[in-house]
Amino acid sequence: MQWRASTLDIREQFHLDITITKQLCIETGISHPASNGVPQFMSTDFVVNSKEKGEALFVIQVKDSSMLRDSRTIEKLEIERRFWQKKKTSWYLVTEKEIPAVVV
Repeated sequence: MQWRASTLDIREQFHLDITITKQLCIETGISHPASNGVPQFMSTDFVVNSKEKGEALFVIQVKDSSMLRDSRTIEKLEIERRFWQKKKTSWYLVTEKEIPAVVV
């Protein structure tokens, strides 16, 4: 993303509002991420501000494709997807399969 001429800013490991993620978990019946009973913040890998007219703001979550076989990973991705949907922001899931080997 940093080499794209249209990229203005990239924020990494962007924390999601825990009030919203907890509510989404209640609505979906998915347990909120926690450590020793303490709710943990969820995050998105990249929040990108762009000069592109159709997508001035979009977000990217990056996962190794093997992680997509884990049901808990899928649950957390769904909460994240719904979070950004609620914000009317495009959310993309990217694996190593979408990145050219030369770039990797």
